[in-house]
Amino acid sequence: MIDPSDTSGQGPYYKVNFNKKAPHEREDRYVMHVGLYDYSTGQDGSLQQYPDNDFSARITKQFYLDKTDEVVFNVTAGETYRPYLAYHGLWMSGYAFIDWNNDGQFTADGLTFDSSGKPSRTDNCEVVSFSAHSKNDYNWYNSNGKVFPKSTQFPKDNNIQNWMGSFRVPADVQPGLYRMRFKLDWNSLDAGGSDEIRKDGGDIVDVLVNVQKPDAKVKVGAKAQNGQVELGALKLDETMNGLAEANHDLAVRFIPESGYNIAGVTVKYGYNLDNASGVDAVGNRQWWLKKEQTTTADYTIPAKSVMGNVLVMPAFILANGIDTVTVTEAEAQANDIYNLNGQLVRRAGSRRQLPHGVYVMKGHKVVL
Repeated sequence: MIDPSDTSGQGPYYKVNFNKKAPHEREDRYVMHVGLYDYSTGQDGSLQQYPDNDFSARITKQFYLDKTDEVVFNVTAGETYRPYLAYHGLWMSGYAFIDWNNDGQFTADGLTFDSSGKPSRTDNCEVVSFSAHSKNDYNWYNSNGKVFPKSTQFPKDNNIQNWMGSFRVPADVQPGLYRMRFKLDWNSLDAGGSDEIRKDGGDIVDVLVNVQKPDAKVKVGAKAQNGQVELGALKLDETMNGLAEANHDLAVRFIPESGYNIAGVTVKYGYNLDNASGVDAVGNRQWWLKKEQTTTADYTIPAKSVMGNVLVMPAFILANGIDTVTVTEAEAQANDIYNLNGQLVRRAGSRRQLPHGVYVMKGHKVVL
């Protein structure tokens, strides 16, 4: 049984005010999509959205959803965006926050209100947007200081979509991954949720944003044995000596040594690739691994994986013969193991027992 009031297991960062596994208390209000519009022209442009569909279904059965392991919206320092929050129901407000200083919390520093309750915010303010908020329950505004007509707009099911304010990414923010929070709630700037958020049918959804500099370039490198990886005419190496356009498909070529074939590839992408844990000090994901089988020389890394830094690690295997008769179980557990079709069958460190047979480890056929 989940105690909604038990927040003891959350740790010090990115807290919410109820148990993160607590369920909703009503079914008529819920978030369906979150996202970001490009707003550089002062109008809604291209949309990055999660989930990437047009379903009108709730995206979480619990009031809190952490999608930071898989959802990353790309933004450019100095550019303007507008949050997108689609929900089912009426009479709620939408809020969005970004932890610009990566300290594990969302603050309202830089957000002020005049005597009438009209807001103004600095670019570095971590309350980046809201659709409707009031300091006195009479005068309602969105985060851009636009008057929100309470009586006519709250009864509309698209009021949050239409009224979320735009924000400018700070020009001086460093490239990297930052946590963003979307919140469906009633008139509360608390990023952890109001006292009534569950009773009102609210939701909290966390994702990441990837901040890039204008005209950003991605560093590209390779770690290969028994062959090499080429980016155009450039031989890639572990010094990350290549450059590529961020958020665009990236074509590379595998060149095996004589007697070897390409069987698969692992792509490591993101930031701080040498960070063994893969997360930063406040728990935000820093890099991802994508592994797949391939037997063709030409390989395209999809645009979503081309961010920060990209390290390509091909698996070149002997075309014929077995060059190692046997390996110990300890040696096998220390390395990823593939079958002869190039499929990963055991990750390094796993104690999973494999049937006796011929496998591929570190680019060589081995017998277990």
